[in-house]
Formats: sequence, C-alpha cells, structure tokens
Amino acid sequence: MPTIQTHTLIGQTLEAVVAIALDELSIAYRRSPKDIQEDIHDPDFLIEINNTIFVIQVTSTLQPETFIKKRWRYTEQTAQLKSFYGPDCNCISLVFGP
Repeated sequence: MPTIQTHTLIGQTLEAVVAIALDELSIAYRRSPKDIQEDIHDPDFLIEINNTIFVIQVTSTLQPETFIKKRWRYTEQTAQLKSFYGPDCNCISLVFGP
C-alpha cells in the first residue's frame, strides 16, 4: 500500500502535468490562489478568460472505492466555488486513478 507521501508526490506530479499543458497552450492561470473567501476551498488552478472564470481541481486515487468519496468532495467544492464566483463559473475536476 502506498504511503501518504507517495500519494502527495503523485498529486503534485499530476498538477505539474496540468500546469505544463496550460503553459504549452499559453493559457494564463493562477495556481492555488489563497485570496478567495476563507471558508472556500482553494482551487488548484484559476483561469480567467474574457471575464469567465474556470477552475481546475486535480487529484488522484489508487483505490476504486476512494473515487466515490473524491467525487462527492469535488461536488461540494464545485458548489462552494459557484456560490463564490457565480453560476457561470466553469469547474473542471480531473481525477486520475485505476
């Protein structure tokens, strides 16, 4: 069973891959912005294009049963972000796993 450190390394690596892809596409982004409301989850990436907000969440799971928990967590985070940025905020959740 992988350790917590392994999961953290995998998550950080996947975030780096997304950052490289955004860079290659010349899409400007803010990484893990901390200046949004205190009780709102910080998205991994925040993108603003023509006054439209996009947020990207990146995570991974090695356990199939954990995927369901992460899906519900991201559902909650999407609701939080849409309540903060408005209903037109586009939320993308990337969950890597088996």
